[in-house]
Amino acid sequence: MNSVSVGSTSISSSTYAIADRGTALIVGPTAQVESLNGALDGTYDSNSQLYTVDCHTRSLSSFPNVTFTIGDTVFILTPLQYLWITGDQSTGCICYSVFSPSDSSDSNGNLFWILGDYFLYRYYSVFDILNNRVDFATSISYDWMPTVDSSLFPTSSTTTEISSIPNRGNSTVHRPAMHFSLFALIVMVATRYMNSF
Repeated sequence: MNSVSVGSTSISSSTYAIADRGTALIVGPTAQVESLNGALDGTYDSNSQLYTVDCHTRSLSSFPNVTFTIGDTVFILTPLQYLWITGDQSTGCICYSVFSPSDSSDSNGNLFWILGDYFLYRYYSVFDILNNRVDFATSISYDWMPTVDSSLFPTSSTTTEISSIPNRGNSTVHRPAMHFSLFALIVMVATRYMNSF
């Protein structure tokens, strides 16, 4: 993974990452995740071991996008895509960042990110075994936003006001149609099957 950034703030560059459907959150090296959540004005909660953010007095537009760059392609998560909101008006809402710290490392000691469900819900993953690579394509669920309690983000006129993906300079914003990723997966599986004879 080439880089992770919050708004215009660079969090990491040239780091390792894996995609894992068995991990709900997006997990990264502790120092990098601390910096990322710091850029979101997050506060570490030792009970949940997650970072909370203030969505009771801040507007939605005050939260920056988080961008993962893989190759020359950017993958953007908007605030409602990286905030986990629990509770309701009667119990009180808590807003968590889905970026969780963990110093997981490979057999060579390299720290890595785990792109879990909060990333993979927005981007399909295509595992190309023949070429030893993973490709990502924008999910049909990319633009879906959760219903947000009316007590949150008080100065926001709408909860989807920043859900569009901005142009990121010369980088390619990866938004191909879903049928392309499914077609690629079908071709890959069919090729593998035919080569087994």
